[in-house]
Formats: sequence, structure tokens, C-alpha cells
Amino acid sequence: MRTRGRHEDLRRTSLPIWLCLTALSAIGLIAFGIWHLAGMQTVSGSVPFVAYWIPVLVGSFGIQGVWQEWRYVFRTSPGPRDWLYQHVWHMCGTGVAFHTAFLVFGANRMFGFRLRGAWGLVPWILPPVVGMWLTARYIRRLRSADSSRELAIEQARP
Repeated sequence: MRTRGRHEDLRRTSLPIWLCLTALSAIGLIAFGIWHLAGMQTVSGSVPFVAYWIPVLVGSFGIQGVWQEWRYVFRTSPGPRDWLYQHVWHMCGTGVAFHTAFLVFGANRMFGFRLRGAWGLVPWILPPVVGMWLTARYIRRLRSADSSRELAIEQARP
């Protein structure tokens, strides 16, 4: 909120360092998952094969988030309400993380069911995919309403 009028101030904070660390962590997650997926034919254990897709997917979502944030921070001239779109994206991302955590950990304890095999990926994948799609759609509607409002104001001027 302090930098919404001067987004270039974000470049002088520790945010770029945290974005780089987040990207490295996401790349590490992807590498971990791929390494285990590639060697799973010879490794046996209690972890099912499909479970190693989870770090690959979570790391991919992390890379996408870092890329979006990086583009905002280093944009030369953002729109007057771009800070709001970023804020909405992050708030909805928090909701997606909450729903994912509940479906993965809380639902099986609360309702006593557990998805087996590849179905175990559904609680990990469904909330981020649906949440990102709905959030992007909502932000597009916000942008469209803002541009319509700006156009109406501009046409009303003598």
C-alpha cells in the first residue's frame, strides 16, 4: 500500500532478492520431483510414484508467480490501478493456498476419506487450476470495467 503510487520503490526493497530466492526454491522443487520421477523405476518405497508430480506442479506455480511479480516490479509505467490487480491476485492466491491445504490435509481427517493412486493429485491440482482461472477472469473483468469507466470519463469531457 505504501508503494502503490510509486511502484518503482519496490525495486529498492528486498523484494527482488526474495523473488530470486523464491525462483530458486521453485526450480529446486521441480528438479527434486523430476529427479525422483526419472529414477522411480528402480527405487521402491512407501512414497507412490504420482506423489513426485506434486513438487513439479507446485514449483511450476511458483515460477509463474515469480514471473508475474517480476514483470510488475520492473514495469516502466504501470497503470494507475495495477497495484489493485496485483493485490487481488495475491489475496486470491492466499485463498487458493488455504483451500489446497484444507483439501489435502484437513478433509481426510475431518471426513475420513483418502484418495488413492493418481486421484491423490486432485486436491493438489484442482484448487490452483480453478483458482488461477477464476482469478484471471475476475481481474480481466476489473480491467475491462476500469477501461470502460475511463473511456466514459474521457468522452464526457468537452
